[in-house]
Amino acid sequence: MNRLPFRRLLLWTLLSSSVVGVTVFYGLTVTGDPAEELGLLKASIRYFAYYTITSNIIAAVFAGLLLAEGDGSLARFARRPTVQTAVSVYVFFVGLGLWILLGGPDYEAFDNVWWWVGDLTTHTISPLVALAWFVVAVPKGTLGWKDPFGWLWYPITWYLFWMLAGPWVGTYPYPFMDVPEIGPAAATVWVGILPAVFLTLGYVFVGLDRWLARRQAVSA
Repeated sequence: MNRLPFRRLLLWTLLSSSVVGVTVFYGLTVTGDPAEELGLLKASIRYFAYYTITSNIIAAVFAGLLLAEGDGSLARFARRPTVQTAVSVYVFFVGLGLWILLGGPDYEAFDNVWWWVGDLTTHTISPLVALAWFVVAVPKGTLGWKDPFGWLWYPITWYLFWMLAGPWVGTYPYPFMDVPEIGPAAATVWVGILPAVFLTLGYVFVGLDRWLARRQAVSA
């Protein structure tokens, strides 16, 4: 198989899946109960600050930069193996979080096919394509064991944002960070749990990188 067209296919799939999912979900949000309850501004802030949505936006921007094949600083930044891996980790965690930690989607709550489309693209297709991109396209043997610590800026910033924005928005995206419901102490515990989960996943990717690098060396 010619790998260049296949890699571009993966990027186009990641870009399309993320854009479709984010757009569909936003359309459902602004025309549904959240906008009526919170107002358009707060509903939009809550929507775009969901981890699923933010991560899919990052994936779409990343895929677009690589497809453009530019020489600017952003394009060079996106081509770094550690950045490509970080994006793969962030997006793969979307699927891992839904299917493993949250028990899968609640299909009974979907009152029309568009909810299913949004869920399938953002929670399943994009995470699987991000994983495939890491396995197939990211140069292997370049990651270090310190790299996962550098990838923590995103989940930590995201969580701290909600600790500040949640009281103003009047709601939280996930039960484990709902301060009024679980209390400040329990919510603070997650400041430690979340980085630990991401570090573990990051080290899984670094280990996979090392293993794939050895396989490539043997088969060369």
